[in-house]
Amino acid sequence: MSDTKGKIRMISVDSQPMFRSGLRVSLAAHFPELILVGEAGSVQEAKTLIEAVNPDLILLDLDLNQESGLNLLTTLPATDKPVKIVAVTQTDDSEIIHYAQQLGVKSFVKKTGTIQEIISAIKITIQKDADSDESFNDLEANILTSVGSEEN
Repeated sequence: MSDTKGKIRMISVDSQPMFRSGLRVSLAAHFPELILVGEAGSVQEAKTLIEAVNPDLILLDLDLNQESGLNLLTTLPATDKPVKIVAVTQTDDSEIIHYAQQLGVKSFVKKTGTIQEIISAIKITIQKDADSDESFNDLEANILTSVGSEEN
C-alpha cells in the first residue's frame, strides 16, 4: 500500500464499479496530493470503510442503485476528525440538494462531470473548511494552490 502521510485521504462511494475505477485512475494522474484509500458500493460498505480508514474526504454518489447516499449521511459513523463530503449526483431536485447540505455536504458535482469538475468540487470543499475551520492545514492550502495553477 502506498504512503498516505501528508495527503488528503479520500474514499469513493458509488454503486458503479466502472465509475470508481475511472475515478481512481484519473485522480492518481491529475491530483497526486489526494489518495484514494478505499471504495464502497453501498451504504453499509461505506460505513465499514469509514470506520476502518477514517478518511479526510468522502466522494459520495447520492444515488446508490437501491438506496440513497443520503442514508449514509444520516448515519455517518463517528470519526476522529470531521469528514468533508462532496456529493456526486444526477439530480437537479433543489429539495434533495438542500437536505444534503443540511446533512453536511459541502460541494456538488454532476455525475456526468469531468475529472476537472470533480477536482474543482474537492477544492471548493477544502476551501470551505479553510474559511471556517482553524484546523485547516498547510497541506490543504498547498493543494488548493497546485490545483488552481493546473486548471489555468
